[in-house]
Amino acid sequence: MEEFREIVCEEEKVKSPRYTLGAMLVGMAVVSIMAAGCARTSITSRVSDELRHRKYYTILVIAAIHDLELKEAMEDKISKSLDNYGIRGFQDNHEFFPGTTYLLKDYSYFLKQRRVDGVLVIIPVAYGTAQAYIPPTTTSQAHGSLRSDGFGGFYYGETTESSTSGGYNVSKPWASFMATLYDARQGDAVWYATANTAGNALASNKTLLRSMGGKTVKQLHKDGLLE
Repeated sequence: MEEFREIVCEEEKVKSPRYTLGAMLVGMAVVSIMAAGCARTSITSRVSDELRHRKYYTILVIAAIHDLELKEAMEDKISKSLDNYGIRGFQDNHEFFPGTTYLLKDYSYFLKQRRVDGVLVIIPVAYGTAQAYIPPTTTSQAHGSLRSDGFGGFYYGETTESSTSGGYNVSKPWASFMATLYDARQGDAVWYATANTAGNALASNKTLLRSMGGKTVKQLHKDGLLE
């Protein structure tokens, strides 16, 4: 049994205004930085003892998700990750129209015609959000200046500005999945894995799906099923 953990961040980032240290000290304007939605995936897998010697070069990817946008996002991520290892990935949402009910013989014909040797099926098991409290933080900034009293004297005047951030809850999405790689020639399960993915407050459902999809391909390669 193999276990693989890694923290990844989406390429898609959200602009969020933040003060740099220099801006806070000298009162400069707000600058904008890029804040990323990140997700951490933990995956545990097992390879069939009877079929562990096999290698897979063409894989049909099926994300069992009803939402078409999310299904496409996950299958696209897996296909691109497979391509990094020289493996061709066919996406279920591209090859089979979602509004049609297909029979086993339809899939069998496709697998033979495209010479697909493996079928990877990803199934979401559970999902939800976890609440995290961000405690309040107060920052104070003092401004001082030398002023005249109008009668030839001078005095030092100082004002203090305070700002508070935090003091609210944020929602962090999570999801668990199971993944199975089937041998297209025999129909047997070659590889099975379970995964848990947790995101930060900026993570979307797509962030979780893409994180899990990318980790699945890395684990398949690590387990020796991809050349």
